[in-house]
Amino acid sequence: KKKRTHKVLPEAEGIPKTFVFARGTTNPLLKQLVSDVRAVYEPNTASKLRVRKSNTIKDFVNVAGPLGVTHLIILSGTDLSCYMRVARLPRGPTLTFRIDGYSLAKEVLSVQKHAKTPGMEFKTAPLVVLNNFAGDDKQVKMMALTFQNMFPPINIETMKIAECRRIVLFHYDPEKKAVEFRHYHISCKSVSMSRTIRRVVETNIPDLSSLTTLASTCFARPNPPRTRRSSRTPAPSRAPSRCR
Repeated sequence: KKKRTHKVLPEAEGIPKTFVFARGTTNPLLKQLVSDVRAVYEPNTASKLRVRKSNTIKDFVNVAGPLGVTHLIILSGTDLSCYMRVARLPRGPTLTFRIDGYSLAKEVLSVQKHAKTPGMEFKTAPLVVLNNFAGDDKQVKMMALTFQNMFPPINIETMKIAECRRIVLFHYDPEKKAVEFRHYHISCKSVSMSRTIRRVVETNIPDLSSLTTLASTCFARPNPPRTRRSSRTPAPSRAPSRCR
């Protein structure tokens, strides 16, 4: 008799997971937005979730329990606007937002001068930044608590700087009563050297010690890159760094 060999890892039991899908009438832009939102919650989301027209929200709720899914993100569109619902399983609460505007990931990459292609950034969960959610308003507190619990907590003792490659920002504007949702790619670099010194160290400068005349310097060939220990200073795993 065949036995089930798949086991849930102990460290994955307390990690929140999400289902992101669209309901109702969808267009190509909304489908692409669903794909971009799924990328935000990688790797703790069903990135290849298939949704049929016959599926209901109850079907996702029934499947979410055995799979350990804790949140549902439902996108829908009408003739007036697009909407996003964030539901906490199994008993709520459910937050409903009207989407005033959005930019797709491919649109952002098309206007960047030095665009970075996706790589290993989605292997680890992003860092979450909540801005301007302070106050005594119950709705603001509920939003902050919901956004924070949609991502796994950070263990400072075991966290590595190399794993910090993405940031998700939630900014609340009390005047407009709107929430800005942004997704950033970051890179950590050493701060022990300034940009000017780093350019000099990393530049392939030819060796002019054996040249005797000024004319011969014009035909000098550059040397291979230097590999001295003092030429580069790697960022330690727990040292302060600058993110871009």
